[in-house]
Amino acid sequence: MLFCSYIFVLLFLPLTVAGYFFFNHFTPRYGKIFLLGASLYFYAYFNISYLFLLLGSLIFNYCLGNLLWKEGRKEGRKEGRKEGRKEAFSVADNRYFC
Repeated sequence: MLFCSYIFVLLFLPLTVAGYFFFNHFTPRYGKIFLLGASLYFYAYFNISYLFLLLGSLIFNYCLGNLLWKEGRKEGRKEGRKEGRKEAFSVADNRYFC
């Protein structure tokens, strides 16, 4: 599915926006979960292998972010350089697959 395709513009985007506001009405957490699911569906629609690539990248970045956050809290510093390392890993990951 491409951003400029009719199926995206006329079907996926309106359903996603409507679903987000519907679930967000109950609690913002449900709206975010719905958007995450819609995003994963969007990437899996074209090629299922992209879904696993995206999930792997999400899990890696989440774990690395938690690790850096805990280290920063122990040391009493803000993320600073460590946050920069996380971003460098993320950018390198994205550049490799583009």
